Amino acid sequence: MKSRVLVVVLMFVLVMSLFTGCKSIEYPNVNFFGVADSFKSDGWRPFVMIKVYDTRLATISFDAVNIDATTSMLEAIKAGKDKDYNIDLAYANQLKLCAQALIEKQDPAAFVFDENGVTTQIKGVTVPVKEYFDLAKKAIAEGANNRAQFPNDQILTETATAFDKDGWKRTMTIYAKGGIAIAANFDAINKAGESRNKLNVDTDWIAQNKLIEDFFLFDKVNEQKFFSKLVTLLPDGTTGSIPGVTMKVKDIYDLVVKSILSATLR
Repeated sequence: MKSRVLVVVLMFVLVMSLFTGCKSIEYPNVNFFGVADSFKSDGWRPFVMIKVYDTRLATISFDAVNIDATTSMLEAIKAGKDKDYNIDLAYANQLKLCAQALIEKQDPAAFVFDENGVTTQIKGVTVPVKEYFDLAKKAIAEGANNRAQFPNDQILTETATAFDKDGWKRTMTIYAKGGIAIAANFDAINKAGESRNKLNVDTDWIAQNKLIEDFFLFDKVNEQKFFSKLVTLLPDGTTGSIPGVTMKVKDIYDLVVKSILSATLR
């Protein structure tokens, strides 16, 4: 009799322990957003968007924005432009498998990776994906996405009204996602419509222009909408607000401020 009771008790303990181990994590019903600290060598910046419904991770997107600020990887595929952006469809499909696996597991910490960032826990996934799970963990740890720099996910474009004395007209593209600008392309075109960045004839201008982009994107990421206050213009159109930048910035300053204002009013 005692042995039967003992067996029943042990079975109860085992079942309860299994139930406890399988219990899902409960999340607040908010949206999480995480973005990599920089662009990768291939010109893409990974980001993760997570939506919670009924305390569960319900919708997850593992994606990346291109350095020209014109599209995300999944957007390009949806538009049939994967070849235009040299996107590896097999890699993109594996990211979708990862997102689905995370929905099923409900915990980004439940996955183990080797030294190359590859996991064997998701069938069909053979590429390094650890960075996306790290972004998911970071986003969840940071809590609800309330950055609110930009009211909507959008691509903002502005072009100067006239060419300068050297024959260049400033252009600007900002890709906003998750409430912040996660990619920006500050450029200029000549009268033939050629990109100053891509012509690569003025390396000093390109280097300083990159510093302006980085200042806007990375240095003041939580204050992007206050760009006009962060950058003080001097009478000659230069600024002392961005380290390493000595060229005139008024032209791109005007475009950025105009784009932020228009985004706020939308």
